[in-house]
Amino acid sequence: MPPLGLSIRTGLHFSAGIRRYHSRVTLASAPVQPSASVRPGIVLIPGRGVEMSTFDDVAALLPDELIIPWPRNGMDGRSTRRMGEVPGAIQDARHLHDLLETAGPGGSRVEQALLVGHSMSGPVIEAFGRLFPERTAGLVFLDASIPRSSGQPKGLSRAKVRAAVRDAWKRSHITRFLSSWSRHPERLLNVDIDNAALEWMIEEATLLRPTHPLNDVPVAVVVATLGLPFQGIWVGRQRAFRDMLRASGAPRAALHVVRPATHLVQKDAPGRIVSIIRSVVRQASGAEHAATPSQ
Repeated sequence: MPPLGLSIRTGLHFSAGIRRYHSRVTLASAPVQPSASVRPGIVLIPGRGVEMSTFDDVAALLPDELIIPWPRNGMDGRSTRRMGEVPGAIQDARHLHDLLETAGPGGSRVEQALLVGHSMSGPVIEAFGRLFPERTAGLVFLDASIPRSSGQPKGLSRAKVRAAVRDAWKRSHITRFLSSWSRHPERLLNVDIDNAALEWMIEEATLLRPTHPLNDVPVAVVVATLGLPFQGIWVGRQRAFRDMLRASGAPRAALHVVRPATHLVQKDAPGRIVSIIRSVVRQASGAEHAATPSQ
């Protein structure tokens, strides 16, 4: 299996790059719920400013699955967001939905997907699961960006977020210069835009919870820690997030603590992440009744 980041960086069309990563996959025409005969596509989504290559070892350990890499904007050959565009979890979820229409073998439709979202991609996969439950086989949150409070909306103003994004564009000559030496010359601009919109993306996912419950699909909330005392706060917040997901349509949501690992948990502990993904796949297919969380 070629490295995810490398194949996209060589300039291949995005969907062509996707098709290089599957060796066998079975798709159904229009399933309503996952069944034992359906293998969902596995979508790998890194966090802001993170290369697709951080998932290389994970993908290499899943040779029998359809792997669908979805880089961040400005990374690994994916274009920069349009000027004036305000990033949002709902908008990105819809873009992902469109991608799945042609992400299967031969440009076919991927009926159901298991979404693996790292860091800032957490609100995106949650929004997808709530907006498109019939296309969602399962969710895996990797050290995801989550609400800082009790999960209630913060009342953020979209106008203020738009102004912050506009300011990021005003600094684009600086951020583009600073990253011009790297293989991702648009990286820092897109990180700046994502920073401006992060709280809004979390807010959008939060606002969907009362009106768009998740389907009862397998969900894994993965939290990385080096075991340092203060990191217990982060583990506690992720546990509260797990409880929130259970209360809003995903009673099987399980917490998995991976230690020792940094925020790039998919790179630090690929074997453990693959084990969790395979457990979610088995649950989605009905072959396993419940995940076995680490704690």
